[in-house]
Amino acid sequence: MSRFITVLIPVIWLVTAGQTQAQTNTPAPSRKHNAEPTGADERLNRLAEELKLSDEQKVKVQAAFEEMRDKIQGAILEARTNVESRLRKALSPEQYEKLENLLEQRPRSSSRHPEDGQSGTNQNSSAPLLDRSANTHL
Repeated sequence: MSRFITVLIPVIWLVTAGQTQAQTNTPAPSRKHNAEPTGADERLNRLAEELKLSDEQKVKVQAAFEEMRDKIQGAILEARTNVESRLRKALSPEQYEKLENLLEQRPRSSSRHPEDGQSGTNQNSSAPLLDRSANTHL
């Protein structure tokens, strides 16, 4: 059982490591009219330029990326829910509580683009074992 937990903790960390801004209690900064483009915007702009996309094609490509993002987020949520359910069944209540405490103590994932000199780490230790509200930004 100890070996199972030793292997399981890094797996859970990897599953939840992609979560950045959504685990914070502060909302994402609103995009201003002249704000710098996001990674997704930059990717779309680069593709549009390289492939000489029409406006209609840009809309379709953007929709495809958004659909992919939504599907990935759904798959991550499903995997997280499945792992949490299996852990609750496999561990005693005391073990599960200890696992939650261990996971809360681990450093949170870093933001890809920390702003204002912040490290990008999430200090919110009240996040549940597997945060169902977290989004994955692609």
